[in-house]
Amino acid sequence: PYARLVVLSDFTGPNEYTATETLLLAARRNLAFHPCETGKFEASKLEGMRAVLYVDEAPLPPKAVAALEQFMRGGGLVLALKKPAAVFRPGKPAGDPHPRFDLYSVGKGRLAVSKGDYDDPYLLAQDTHLLMSRRHDAVRLFNAGSIQWFHTASPDGKRWLVHLVNYSRWGSANQVSLQTWQALKGAWIHLPGKAEPETMEIDRETGHFEVHLPRFAVHASVELEVA
Repeated sequence: PYARLVVLSDFTGPNEYTATETLLLAARRNLAFHPCETGKFEASKLEGMRAVLYVDEAPLPPKAVAALEQFMRGGGLVLALKKPAAVFRPGKPAGDPHPRFDLYSVGKGRLAVSKGDYDDPYLLAQDTHLLMSRRHDAVRLFNAGSIQWFHTASPDGKRWLVHLVNYSRWGSANQVSLQTWQALKGAWIHLPGKAEPETMEIDRETGHFEVHLPRFAVHASVELEVA
């Protein structure tokens, strides 16, 4: 799976509902993530990431504190409740006021401290996505309707495969487009019932690359070769 967000929790006991429901609702809004159990956290989990959401109220392990501090100073975003966030050394307030988070600068990055408990997993997933910024979405769908996607990548990052499922079971009435900020060398679409993928034309927009999808009823997969 290709993602730039880590969701960190023990996923048990009092944290189970909020953590797992946040994952479900993040997927529903096409926010890709890597779930990570707190006890199995390693600094290597942060490679290529842009944000970390720590769900639990328990203090972070010392090795996680050091890694997340360095992550923020390098430009990353960490979201946490007040109690575990107190271990960090934030700087000045950063960004515009937020209704549910206090934002502080930490080096080149930011610390988002929740003003209250995580009472609503839907808002937590939404706030995480918007504070992280949609510009870090690897792919976006326009006119998606009831289409959901799941993005995977080869180990070297040079090939992407975006699985698309249309829950309406009808072809979209509007032109559906898939866009990425990554420069593309090639694009193909795999459709059920067809032995070979079809080559797709790549349109270059300002700072983005885009392919337009044919109508499909249930499933399609778009293969992308990254430049």
